[in-house]
Amino acid sequence: MSAPSPAGLAVRELGVRLGSRQVLSAVSFDVNPGEHVVIMGPSGAGKSTLLRAIAGLIAPVAGSIQWEGASWSSGHDLRVPPERRGIGMIAQDLALWPHLTVREHALTTLRWRGFALDERAAEAERLLAWVGLAGLAESRPSQLSGGEAQRLALVRAMAGGTRLLLLDEPFTALDLPLRRALGRESAAIARERGATVLHVTHDPADAERLASRVLVLEAGHLVQFGTVGALRARPATEFTQALFAGSS
Repeated sequence: MSAPSPAGLAVRELGVRLGSRQVLSAVSFDVNPGEHVVIMGPSGAGKSTLLRAIAGLIAPVAGSIQWEGASWSSGHDLRVPPERRGIGMIAQDLALWPHLTVREHALTTLRWRGFALDERAAEAERLLAWVGLAGLAESRPSQLSGGEAQRLALVRAMAGGTRLLLLDEPFTALDLPLRRALGRESAAIARERGATVLHVTHDPADAERLASRVLVLEAGHLVQFGTVGALRARPATEFTQALFAGSS
């Protein structure tokens, strides 16, 4: 586990309960600025819950979360609400706004994040050009292909200079080549903008191609956190061993 990094993300002894079920237990790790950390684990391991706790959408019952040295949560106390964390998040369902055009998605998010009126149009155009949606600026989500909708979700997540991007299996509904292409594009855009990425996936190829390190959760516990090479060479559990079996 890396040394604490006050300029990045620090999670300490995090515990989360959903109803009567303990979903995360004493999870601790650090993510350095600009890292692309892939989060893996069996279904029900607590991967999505971890992202939602970092985003402030779920209140932990124990532990703390810090970003760039500032406390976001401590125990039950959400010290910084979700809308003030400056996080970009893309979930499986995308949750695009059906009544807004592609351009309006970008402009609305920029307004929420404090961009002045005279700055929004230029920044929106830059974002749409980055992801290849400039020619679809007046389209609505129902008029977009699956890949185009994913790119729009990425625009909304990154609008306003997002420093921390949370990806919760956002490309699983797409066919394999497109899913992997969008994963590469997302990582490239995040790097361009200096964002730190936490990326939940079930695809070992994502870890191989994108991850600076891989965090493995099982039954709500962090069981391993390291590079793909380290996990392959010294797997801590049968799940991790099977995950990278045969890869090189």
